Amino acid sequence: MVAEGLTNRQIARRLGISEWTVTNHLRVVMQKLGCASRVHVVRAVQGGTA
Repeated sequence: MVAEGLTNRQIARRLGISEWTVTNHLRVVMQKLGCASRVHVVRAVQGGTA
């Protein structure tokens, strides 16, 4: 959903969870992938370099 360009709020609404939960999950993903931003996360999951 991040790759689709959705905001944390939009993701939260779509999944039925709080925006804060989305933020925390995204932080964990960014840490694990070594990404500094949402853009880097998208690049990493699409096979590009972060």
